[in-house]
Amino acid sequence: MVWTQIGIATAHNFDLKEPGSISTSLLFQKVLFDCYWNLRVEILAEDTKGLDYTPDREAYATATNEDARWYREHQISYSQTLEREKARIFRAWKAEFYEIAREFFERYRSACEAATAANELGGYDPTTLPSMQVLAGVNAALIVGTKRFKQNDMFDFNHAAVAVPYCDVLACDRAMAVLMTSKPLELHHQYGIPILSQPEELLEFLKNPQKKPSRD
Repeated sequence: MVWTQIGIATAHNFDLKEPGSISTSLLFQKVLFDCYWNLRVEILAEDTKGLDYTPDREAYATATNEDARWYREHQISYSQTLEREKARIFRAWKAEFYEIAREFFERYRSACEAATAANELGGYDPTTLPSMQVLAGVNAALIVGTKRFKQNDMFDFNHAAVAVPYCDVLACDRAMAVLMTSKPLELHHQYGIPILSQPEELLEFLKNPQKKPSRD
């Protein structure tokens, strides 16, 4: 399954039972892909034209390590840290969230109003902005531990945040696989996705996608 902006750029559209409605398909992709629908192809191509769009990874690691030090000193629990991380990420992206919500509401006003009136939007739901929830969970689990964050960690975290809710399988290094399949995250159960770290596991999945790898 294509899960990046490249998929949208190459006309990978969902079947929404509205033949010929490309604009509707793109609108749903914006919602399903959380904030990542704005990601530039140049970033995914890893600077093939010599242009530097890469975020400041060193600053990210430094800031996260400072946050982690505060959380650990004050013995903040995982659940409290998780809520704080969700709030932090939401604040960083709220302008984009509001814009997506506005566009969606304008297109499907009656359905949105009906859902609001029926109070169908309350309560915890892991499928609501799932990439944000996965990213916040990974951050929180590591922050309350002993990990010292490194520059390249943000790529691993962001890849996981997009892949876990939307892909059929995620292959990553062993450390990330153990983290995401262990308590308190257990993302493979929440989102029903095999999270693999060994080549033979991935090969087994590719041969028989309907069968869960034995490790699950």
